Amino acid sequence: MSLNSLLIVILIVAVPIIVWGLVHQFSHRRFKLAVYSRPDAASDWEAQFPHGERVVDSILTIFCEAMLLDPRCRYRLRRDDRVMDIYRNTTGPIVDEMQLETLMLKMDDAFGVDLSKLLNDETTLADLANFVLNQSPSQEIRRDITSIWP
Repeated sequence: MSLNSLLIVILIVAVPIIVWGLVHQFSHRRFKLAVYSRPDAASDWEAQFPHGERVVDSILTIFCEAMLLDPRCRYRLRRDDRVMDIYRNTTGPIVDEMQLETLMLKMDDAFGVDLSKLLNDETTLADLANFVLNQSPSQEIRRDITSIWP
């Protein structure tokens, strides 16, 4: 095989992969911008979880960090946003950045809960918050969250 033939084969293989990656990256950026441009929903979260504000704040912060979203925009997330939809819109086209694994480990560390019992295609962020608030041992929920997440 000549050098020209090899170069043509490489281009035929590489160009579609690069284009596919760029299109997927654009989709990620568009998703994040859509989330970041939403109005603040803190009052909705507070209305649903009036006695768990601090825990919900921590849950949303952990979720944003795990999904590679800016934690400062955590209240742009809606209670009915599906965990797996957000995951699919933040993971790479070829490489998974281990967002779900990170989420599961951080939630277990912070609250002592096993999310493998909860996560499926229909799980919403409100389901996640309810699960943590109802399943976590009370001493775990009441421990000082700031000691975990400064």
